[in-house]
Amino acid sequence: MGKELSADQKAIVKMYVTRDAGDGNIKCCYCAKEITSRNVDRWASHLRGCVKTPDDIKAQIQPFRGAASPTNSNTTARAAPQTVKTDVATNVAAAAPSVPATIPVVAPVPTPNPMGTGYNEVFKVHVSKDYMKFNAAHFIAYKGFREKLHGHNYRLAVTITGQVGPDGYVVDFGEIKKISRVICKDLNESFLVPMNSDALKVEKR
Repeated sequence: MGKELSADQKAIVKMYVTRDAGDGNIKCCYCAKEITSRNVDRWASHLRGCVKTPDDIKAQIQPFRGAASPTNSNTTARAAPQTVKTDVATNVAAAAPSVPATIPVVAPVPTPNPMGTGYNEVFKVHVSKDYMKFNAAHFIAYKGFREKLHGHNYRLAVTITGQVGPDGYVVDFGEIKKISRVICKDLNESFLVPMNSDALKVEKR
């Protein structure tokens, strides 16, 4: 038995060909090419081979073996996959709104000490700069011979003891610079007492 189209398939084929009103020639609706044959099967063959015919149309006009039209079981078998896919898609779409959206929340990881855990010991920072200085006049405040009036230049040194902070530093040098300049600005001979001065009391224990 050869491959033939069912009556329904032939009706589909006739929907996608046109008949010229003048000479009655048959033409393809997609490529407008003339089909010389008057046989519907030949029209279907042209539509299946036409590059412009949509794939779903080509699938609908595939011939079956035997003269009998395709049975209901065959039709059901072909339609079953589409029905299953449609049902699954519908079920998923219907169930989607009922599923609560869950967004994982990750706790922030604590930032480790950039210097590592081995640097938590105490450090001592000693700072002395040229601008950390002040001037003072020399006065004889104790018994002795008189010296000529003169002055002295003093330099300020800063020593800071502490641990390494989260930023990896023991102290901000900018703060040392700012504070030391304020101290040096107000220091003079009024704050100085010679070591041998009677005003300075030193006790040895």
